Amino acid sequence: MAAISKRRQSVDVEKRQLALDFEAVVEAAEQARALEIQGGYAIERQFCGLLAEAMRKALVSGKKAEAVASDMRRLLGVADEKHCSIHMLRNYLGQSPDKEPYRFPAAWLAAFCAATDDDEALRYLARVRGYELVPAEVLALAKIGEIRVRRNELTAEERQWMRRLDGLTKSPR
Repeated sequence: MAAISKRRQSVDVEKRQLALDFEAVVEAAEQARALEIQGGYAIERQFCGLLAEAMRKALVSGKKAEAVASDMRRLLGVADEKHCSIHMLRNYLGQSPDKEPYRFPAAWLAAFCAATDDDEALRYLARVRGYELVPAEVLALAKIGEIRVRRNELTAEERQWMRRLDGLTKSPR
């Protein structure tokens, strides 16, 4: 998900479709239930693979690995490399199958996703638990739709009351 400043644009609610894939949400919940067995949450390799893919995409787009680490430090509010360095990231992302995996710090995930402009690892973790990430714009559109439905219901109720009032104010003859 891009930063809000990149995504800010006028939203014509009449022309926009609600971009929420309900089938994907249900599938995520079904898959999450299937994982609730012993070892079902052993997701380190796949998770690290998604992190490595996000880094690869960032590099292909022209961003330097050091810039990713630097952006993460800025986002995490740490000044020096001992808290977040390119070497640390390489250890987390470049794991070999014969070594015990380094565990990527959960506290770094949002900063990593922002620095690489890739939310797939975050989406994956949400799906493992049966959730789907939804951009704020989609939620705002859903809220606007909810408000419109309520407004239409209130308008219909108002019309009913106006008809009743008309019936009360007319004199019987």
